Amino acid sequence: MSGQRQSMADLTNEQIEELRKVFDSIDQDGQGDIDLSELGTALHACGITLPGYSVRQLMEQYDLDKNNRLSINEFRKLLLKPEQILKPMAVPQKLLLQVPLTQWLLKNKSLGDDEECKDLLPMKDTELYANCKNGILFKLINTAVPNTIDERAINKGKLSVFRIDENLVLALQSAQAIGCYVVNIGPADIREGKKHLILGLLWQIIRIGLLSEITLSKHAGLVLLLEDDETFEDLNKLSPEQILLRWVNYHLRNAGIDRTITNFGDDIKDSEAYTYLLHQIAPADKGVSLAPLDLPAGEERAEAVLEQAAKIDCRSFVTAKDIVKGYQKLNLAFVANLFNTYPALNPPQDTDMSNIVEETREEKTYRNWMNSMGVKPFVTYLYTDLQDENCNYCIELGKQMKFSLVGIGGEDIRDGNQTLTLEDGHAVIDKEIIEWANETLKAKGKKAEDKLKNAKYAITMGRKIGARIYALPEDIVEIKPKMIMTIFACLMYKDMERKPSDQQQLQE
Repeated sequence: MSGQRQSMADLTNEQIEELRKVFDSIDQDGQGDIDLSELGTALHACGITLPGYSVRQLMEQYDLDKNNRLSINEFRKLLLKPEQILKPMAVPQKLLLQVPLTQWLLKNKSLGDDEECKDLLPMKDTELYANCKNGILFKLINTAVPNTIDERAINKGKLSVFRIDENLVLALQSAQAIGCYVVNIGPADIREGKKHLILGLLWQIIRIGLLSEITLSKHAGLVLLLEDDETFEDLNKLSPEQILLRWVNYHLRNAGIDRTITNFGDDIKDSEAYTYLLHQIAPADKGVSLAPLDLPAGEERAEAVLEQAAKIDCRSFVTAKDIVKGYQKLNLAFVANLFNTYPALNPPQDTDMSNIVEETREEKTYRNWMNSMGVKPFVTYLYTDLQDENCNYCIELGKQMKFSLVGIGGEDIRDGNQTLTLEDGHAVIDKEIIEWANETLKAKGKKAEDKLKNAKYAITMGRKIGARIYALPEDIVEIKPKMIMTIFACLMYKDMERKPSDQQQLQE
């Protein structure tokens, strides 16, 4: 094309090569540049998620020859945007996940004990992508959130491309159901081993698994992290990252260190916090010491810290260079793994834990659905994370979409009114869904059995055909009307997609 060519001298050879790989994989029509629809995909592949209007603005700003397409050089310039709205190192950083994620999979006991994983493990980090289409994704999802997938629904043996893709549809829908943001990635992307897309998905699944246990209901000792004027509910409002920061600082105070950390990037680069943390949480017989502090700050000290972590079998996710560079994703994973292995939090015996309110399945379902849409910020606590200046506008939009929102106002969401926040406004009338379900079941001559394993199998099979089901098997067994209605609504939508006569109704 005739667009202006810019030098790539400000990127390393490795970064340029990775950028070309990403760009070529997104350039679906092979013209050597990308259009507006492909730009959003390219940005997401680089770890950048933006709303549609922002993508359009970027296209207008960086399309130098105004042909509504971006060359690789124009795309490079966009990634190096000086205002830091976009991260210039996003492409190579995502590929840094390859080795640590593979090593974590190899150390994962659940996978190691699984008979069906024995043909896949051990594996080299370069084999990670092929193994994702061969079954590791299912195992990983079930490790992160147990019982998400009923493995009876998985096609096994020597499979055709169609059967492989059927499995991968199930994996992607299940990943969405546990809160992963799955966009611009399909079965073919996993089957063809597109690195940047697979790594992004794997990281989300592993992150969910690592952080899922960091709750007051799972670790009563977290009450020790409460400030003087805080309640259990205040702790529930914190994100897992915020809780982990408090946890590290709690152990630093117990070590007599006048220092706190506020992030898992710059604040841990000198390895001092890690040295004291490991010494505090490790059992006395493990021989973990403060010896790394005798070394100068840098990779040598960071390596010594990781040697101490190895003594408690927690050398995972990070290298010495990752610590010194302050790579936040991997350092977050490292700390989460430390917490899950040795939290070292013993709650006071006189603490009344009866007031702890655990997240309900309905709340979890709605939260996972929102997070799977890629909302920012990530929703941790349903009632406070939705509070901002847009609550009234949200209600207006809902009414425009003909949702039933009688008696619900923006102030109810802003005030965290639990009953009204959970109230469902439906665009498709419940009666229509019930009629469709009854007619379909009558035509098939089937009756549902009220057993958990069959409910789990039914939900898994629904996801296998591409239905975006977020409800859980327990919702069916316990006959939760709202959740069951969402299941049938998803199945009804898939059924209508198959019928040309219903296409117009879907669009209305």
